[in-house]
Amino acid sequence: MKDLQAILERVIVKQYYRRNIGFFFLVFFLAFGIQNPSTLLISPHFLVKAIHSAAFIGGTLLCCFLFYLKCWNFIYKTLLAPENEFLFAASLLSKLSLLYNLGNIHILLFIPALGYTILLMGYAFWLNASGTFVILLTFNLFLLTNTVVSFYLILRKTPPETILRILNLDLLFKLKHISLWPLRHLIQKEKVLLLLTKLFSLAILFAFIQVYPDPSFDLRAIRVGFLFAVVAHIPIILRLQQFQETQLNLLRQLPYPTYNRLLQQLIQYLLLLLPEVLFLFRSNMSIYYLLPLLTLVVFGISLLLVFLVLMYQPNYSLNQFIKQSFFLFLGLLLLLLASTPIGILAFVHLWVSYLLFKRWFYQYETLPI
Repeated sequence: MKDLQAILERVIVKQYYRRNIGFFFLVFFLAFGIQNPSTLLISPHFLVKAIHSAAFIGGTLLCCFLFYLKCWNFIYKTLLAPENEFLFAASLLSKLSLLYNLGNIHILLFIPALGYTILLMGYAFWLNASGTFVILLTFNLFLLTNTVVSFYLILRKTPPETILRILNLDLLFKLKHISLWPLRHLIQKEKVLLLLTKLFSLAILFAFIQVYPDPSFDLRAIRVGFLFAVVAHIPIILRLQQFQETQLNLLRQLPYPTYNRLLQQLIQYLLLLLPEVLFLFRSNMSIYYLLPLLTLVVFGISLLLVFLVLMYQPNYSLNQFIKQSFFLFLGLLLLLLASTPIGILAFVHLWVSYLLFKRWFYQYETLPI
């Protein structure tokens, strides 16, 4: 039992936190870095009032459920990975042992949200809010049961070759242009990641627009909000690049010039950011904001292109990429707060991306992410 637990922690838990450290930092910053002490989500003064609010409890459960989908999807993708097929040998263990280890994995991955809901349960019990206590307890038990039962059935009753057959790419070839196949792959195989990213980025935009509803005085708030929304798409850019360089590497063999390859990526990213772009224009309908918002959109897709180009650098590693992306994000945040013309930033992104992509693209060797 201990051996299986050690294997699952190495293959699933450590990889999960290593890949999502930027996500947790961003959530921590938004939840605690820009709040007053009296309105902190863990402040006793705040929780005593909020524990009786149905809107707050409902919003908390929704956020926790979205986070749970992210955890569940990561476990599922990890089990389906060809290099982890040996994990199906766990089906030879006893039922109780397998269920116990799957429960531990659920707790280790879900612990950030689980800890907060347990804190709310403590306040609900202390304030005699029995209804809220029962709802939170039932919610946590339901998620734990769903994780344990679903993955128990997958490990016990689904042959690995049957699962891996799901990864075929036949439907991708229905698209007319090969440059759009990565987006089709994203919609078909990464539904949960796409949904969570979109909900998270749109929530950030909505929050910044609500805090600063009138941009006539200062556009910096909307620009900073859009920067957060764009940076939230880094996991998607990682998946798209991995797909292009492993399952769609025939793109390298096609006689496209450098500018054409970059243009294809920009079109992909424009389509990817389309919900955020529409939301941005819908919230600022005045004709006076048309040019600034268009420039902001160009800035967003050019920034995604920079993140892509960084993945082609020599001796690429995920840890190195995360550090570079983090410092790039901080630098752009300071520049936007300093009212740096966003058109200049977009031009620099495009020019630097072109030079580095032209230099690094054909030297790149595919490595596992």
